[in-house]
Amino acid sequence: MAKFRRTPEGLTTLTPEQDLYISENYLSIPLKTMARIIGKSSCLSIRTRMKQLGLVVPADLAEKRRIDSAFKKGHIPENKGLKQIDYMTPEAIENSKKTWFQKGHLPHNTAEKDGEIRIRYSHKKRGYPPYKWIRISLGKWQMLHVFNWEKVNGKVPEGHIIIFKDKNTLNTEIRNLEMITFVENMQRNSIQNYPEDLKEIMLLKGQIKRQINKHLKDSK
Repeated sequence: MAKFRRTPEGLTTLTPEQDLYISENYLSIPLKTMARIIGKSSCLSIRTRMKQLGLVVPADLAEKRRIDSAFKKGHIPENKGLKQIDYMTPEAIENSKKTWFQKGHLPHNTAEKDGEIRIRYSHKKRGYPPYKWIRISLGKWQMLHVFNWEKVNGKVPEGHIIIFKDKNTLNTEIRNLEMITFVENMQRNSIQNYPEDLKEIMLLKGQIKRQINKHLKDSK
């Protein structure tokens, strides 16, 4: 394996011999492998330097490397069973330490306690509505409107959904929630194209049907 001297302290550029190695091998050696060889913890500095040197990996080669780098069934990592010192230089190991997760480390945005509520968007840029989520336990969250419904009525059966009567997805009060089937939800969304008077009739029909089904269930 090629040996490289340490980049002078405080400089972000690579050394001349590192530049030469990149120029001679960027088409034959994947960037991550080159980073490990020249003692870098990531390939970002190599990408930057290649851009500065005008070196471009052809699109077909880049795609081939992407496919080849994907884990396949039965794949065994090349460093399996090896210690870091067997495949990384001391400098690379030292540089990578800053990215290690320490024991007991939690992300900076971790909720402090169970019951904490946060607002999330599934896709804000596409205009999707926001929803409230509640922390059940560390790393486990549930939509607040579903949590509130199940606290009063029990688990939501398969094939059903909890909706908001006033269409406000942030109003999770139990009186604003209603359980309907996926089919009903699809029908409700589809009737938005009908005239207002017909919409009311169709919604009323659905309410009557639910009341009949409830009565039949209770009478058994």
